[in-house]
Amino acid sequence: SNFEFAVSDRARRENADVVICGHIHRPEIKELNGVLYCNDGDWIESCTALVEDDVGNLSILNWPEEREKLKLISFEEKKKLKDIFSKDIFFKFNSTF
Repeated sequence: SNFEFAVSDRARRENADVVICGHIHRPEIKELNGVLYCNDGDWIESCTALVEDDVGNLSILNWPEEREKLKLISFEEKKKLKDIFSKDIFFKFNSTF
């Protein structure tokens, strides 16, 4: 887009290596005009964020995909599991006496 080009061109003229923008609603990381252009998207519509790992690599976190990978469970499911495990442990504990 014109915005991406203008921002990356300005960053290049200012001798910047990276430009980070947000809330443009299209997450991406790409090289543009010799500058690394990063856009974190937005948290409301696309549920994305720009993240940095422990060695400095940047990437786009897509929360719906990450959530699925993590297999997050609801509070109610956690409570059921806690109840099941505590009863099982209680039963094992009592059966040893």
